[in-house]
Amino acid sequence: MASEHCRATLDSAARRAEIRRFVRENHPDRGGDPDVFASGLQALRAQRPPRPACGEVTTYHKRSGLALVVGWIRRQSVRRRAESHRPPRVC
Repeated sequence: MASEHCRATLDSAARRAEIRRFVRENHPDRGGDPDVFASGLQALRAQRPPRPACGEVTTYHKRSGLALVVGWIRRQSVRRRAESHRPPRVC
């Protein structure tokens, strides 16, 4: 399994190097032909393997600001109400 990962990393690095070399040699800002650059870059990107589909994506919204303060006040009032119904402590 580890060798597959290393091989995939090397293939990925080789592909990246090939794309970078092509861009360096053919970029229109460096005197290259824009049509050749666009078609060559599109062809190189088409050779990329498809990205693996990720599973279910979940998000988490953290409360902040006023919502955080209001939530804290509500929890405190609930706690105080619960404490007021307790019998007194005897030491």
